[in-house]
Amino acid sequence: MSEDDASLILINIVHQILSTADPYELRVWALQPQDQACLNAYWGLGTWIRNEWVYPHVAQLRLGAPTTHDDDMSTLILMALWDVLNGNPCRFPTPVMPATLCWDE
Repeated sequence: MSEDDASLILINIVHQILSTADPYELRVWALQPQDQACLNAYWGLGTWIRNEWVYPHVAQLRLGAPTTHDDDMSTLILMALWDVLNGNPCRFPTPVMPATLCWDE
């Protein structure tokens, strides 16, 4: 499996979230600045993403995600989701938001 495969999994996850989650709530969430939106979503939407999408695909996602902790992958997915909702391409964000941002706030 390649980094391109990991990117395809990310795109699939984002599209699954878009088809499953409440569109109004997602749009309201995406109006926040990206870093604030990701922090605010870490426990709610982020927990759901980790349980439904990260843990089942962690090995494949790790190929494209430059992060050292599985839980940080949900932040990468949140960032990609935010990008899509704001008209940007779906991709693994770079540079990666450090894990300390989620835990120190």
